Amino acid sequence: MNRVKKTKKFASGLLIASLLLSIAFSGCSNNLSVSSGSAPAGKAGSAVESAAASSEKPDVIRVGTAFTAGNSNKASLMTFGVLYEHHLLEEEFEKDGIKIEWNFFKGVSPAVNEAFASNTIDFAATSDLGAIVGKSNGLNIKLIASQSRGGESYLGVPAKSTATKIEDLAGKKLATTNGTTFQVTLARILAKRNLTIKDFEFFNLAPADGVAALVSGNIDAAVYGGPGQLFPPRDKGQVKILYTTADDPEFKADEKPQTSVFVSDSFLEKYPDITERFLKAYLKAAQWISKEENQEDYYVIASHTGQSVDGLREGAKGTDPSYIYSPLIDDSVVNYYSGTISLMKDLGLIKNTFDAKDLIVEEPLKKALAETKLQDNWKKY
Repeated sequence: MNRVKKTKKFASGLLIASLLLSIAFSGCSNNLSVSSGSAPAGKAGSAVESAAASSEKPDVIRVGTAFTAGNSNKASLMTFGVLYEHHLLEEEFEKDGIKIEWNFFKGVSPAVNEAFASNTIDFAATSDLGAIVGKSNGLNIKLIASQSRGGESYLGVPAKSTATKIEDLAGKKLATTNGTTFQVTLARILAKRNLTIKDFEFFNLAPADGVAALVSGNIDAAVYGGPGQLFPPRDKGQVKILYTTADDPEFKADEKPQTSVFVSDSFLEKYPDITERFLKAYLKAAQWISKEENQEDYYVIASHTGQSVDGLREGAKGTDPSYIYSPLIDDSVVNYYSGTISLMKDLGLIKNTFDAKDLIVEEPLKKALAETKLQDNWKKY
């Protein structure tokens, strides 16, 4: 396969599809690009081609992240944040003279999909829903590692709200962001109470707009994240947290949002050795962030996105970092993607369904784990 020869027509089609799903955020093309350090090398099909490919090297490895908390900082949440702050990719590829170009997407998952479609990134950390939408629309990407699992969501109400449970909000104004994991999570929350989005006056609002509407009392409830969205106004006495998936025993672990690492098909096929080396550097970051003793230092790294250390600490309370940040592609990852693909089809978020296994390739991670001797560092779920 050629090195992601995506046509402008395809990229435009993917963007239109994203817009139709209401997942375009303002500023989704406003990403930051940072070049530093060094990057990768290659692959092919036959034995002869493989030998030739392994000697190939790209001039630059282009890396993107959707987890910037929507601001303009050169920072990322989760394992990619550690990967960036600790310069692990730069260290891995410095001897090869390969540059590492970091892209920080304010437009989150839709912007990542556009970048893959236009061949402006090679690797990215992005959300489950964003990747599923892209794959459904023909985006040639593969999931090569997990970044996080067990993400929690929160339902906030204005401080003066008299609601004591979600059922009290039926018929009232409810907001979240369509085309994001919050939309899928909201659908799951409501289904467990025999409700659907049709039982509410629904508003599709980006997190910042939704929180502002909640604070002003223009809506009655909103579902978003905690540390980056609902915790700050709660701490100011402007909103109350009525519900969180963290305290809901009926909300199963394999129903909670996941984020993963993806590579373009063309880069993987042309540079399999480089892909494995990328993962070796990534595993160093995953090993570090998975340790309990490193969590306070991680909160400082994550706070560079604009979130508070206190909020990040509260959001992680009671969680096991070795579970949350496991890079393994285990049954919990495959089952989650399978279930989410099915749910998204039912919700009308995607027209074309596919087998989750068509999105995933496990061999590069297996090789990287063997080479780093980290096969037994994380438990499989």
